Amino acid sequence: MEKYGSTEIVDLIMARQIWQGMSYDMLIDSIGKPEDFDHKVYKTKETFVLKYHSTGKNRYKTRVKIEDDKVVGWDLK
Repeated sequence: MEKYGSTEIVDLIMARQIWQGMSYDMLIDSIGKPEDFDHKVYKTKETFVLKYHSTGKNRYKTRVKIEDDKVVGWDLK
């Protein structure tokens, strides 16, 4: 509660939820550190794809895309 200052955010993190606009730190607090990630730097932005729940070589059930420290999308299989 002290870290984020909002009971709504704390409730979402405790329920292990992902939402657009959450920060990288919120994501790590919510679902943990990724098993792997991809990192790309462009002229105007920096992107990460965080990978969770490995099902084989370079296959993951969950991929979360982050641009400029904010979650912009995810893929759950």
